[in-house]
Amino acid sequence: MRVVNWQPFQDRMNGLTTMQHQMSHMLEDVFGDRNEESTPDIDWTPRMDIVEIDGKLEIQVELAGIAKDNVKAEIEDNILTISGEKWFDEESQNRRQHLNERKYGKFRRAFQIPEQFNREKIAANFDQGVLTLTLDRIEKEKPRLISIESE
Repeated sequence: MRVVNWQPFQDRMNGLTTMQHQMSHMLEDVFGDRNEESTPDIDWTPRMDIVEIDGKLEIQVELAGIAKDNVKAEIEDNILTISGEKWFDEESQNRRQHLNERKYGKFRRAFQIPEQFNREKIAANFDQGVLTLTLDRIEKEKPRLISIESE
């Protein structure tokens, strides 16, 4: 007899998660990106992942269709800001738009870097439309033995 781990709500939770993502995308399409960074001078917000791999913090920002020269990453205090611009190509006057789902204009993402990562040394790589920023974990000072002398 095979023992099976019974999870009666697993299928329902997967369905709810999928529905939540679909509703978020639908509302974003209607009302635009609604996030805590929304400001009048920002037109869109790029998608990003922040992961920890082998003790390093890796920030991956989706910037498809944007030239490296149009992207800026800077750090001030503990805040890492990624900003830039993506402009619509209007090469042809005879162009008739049938569908426009991509975002254009100025973008910006800013967030606080956790204290356990080295803000002084950040590696940045831009490959196939993805900006990857990597920060090493700061090594904690190791305990050291103090020798005790007697008189």
